[in-house]
Amino acid sequence: MDLRDDWLESHLIHYPTQWHFKKMKAIEKYTLKAADHITAVNKFYTSKIADRLGDECPETTVIPNGFDQENFDRAVPAGDDDVFSILYSGLFYGSRKPDWFLQSVCRVIERNSEFREKIQLQFQGGLDQSHWKTINQMGLTDIVIDFGYLKHQDAVQNLVNSDLLFLTLGNRKHISAVTPGKVFEYMGSLKPILAFIPDGVTRSLLEEYGAAAVVGIKDVDAGADAIEDFFEKWKSGGLPGGDPGFVKQFERAHTAGVLSHILEGLTEEEKAVSR
Repeated sequence: MDLRDDWLESHLIHYPTQWHFKKMKAIEKYTLKAADHITAVNKFYTSKIADRLGDECPETTVIPNGFDQENFDRAVPAGDDDVFSILYSGLFYGSRKPDWFLQSVCRVIERNSEFREKIQLQFQGGLDQSHWKTINQMGLTDIVIDFGYLKHQDAVQNLVNSDLLFLTLGNRKHISAVTPGKVFEYMGSLKPILAFIPDGVTRSLLEEYGAAAVVGIKDVDAGADAIEDFFEKWKSGGLPGGDPGFVKQFERAHTAGVLSHILEGLTEEEKAVSR
């Protein structure tokens, strides 16, 4: 059984009463203990599962989300040397929104006249009317491009073309344990990343990645400082890149190999029992 998010304490679940929580806990335990092996997206989740199931917990293995290197091999960089582009990939929903990032951009524009002439904010996945309203109110409409929903290879191409990638998780309960799928493709691009996120699993990943600036979800001042720092490095041709050695473990050729090893082991166990 595989879990890409936590089950009992998912950031997307709200329990109306304590009874509902206890009922779900019992369902989770009944289901998970029937598995021969459990895989989960990070160590935080496997640890929580082991704590909740105790002695009845099957063997667990972390298989993180990842990226396909062949997608990046097919993407030929074609960025505009005269434009400093910041890209967000994916949807905004719930408390996950671009507002504090946009406020940081406005701060940099206020104190750096050259910045507005060079900056371009790119979004792929689709902005809704509420996001455009915020963008218009902040006077940023002319520097925003919305690519909308794209084929995956086109989305990867945009990652490769960009100068800086923007990430946010929103502000929800248990969000510190979440590792969104996009962060692995972000790292696969080896591009610098600006993340408005809390302490937790994703922050730890980005610290090891080696080319990320991480600020609090609503820390507009720190976000502005980070953007301006990346901008100055871009002007001098010195933007940082991620650590290829660290990133390699998230290639799907590798993670598929881990899953294959698990399945082969379970198959051998089944053969031994049947003999």
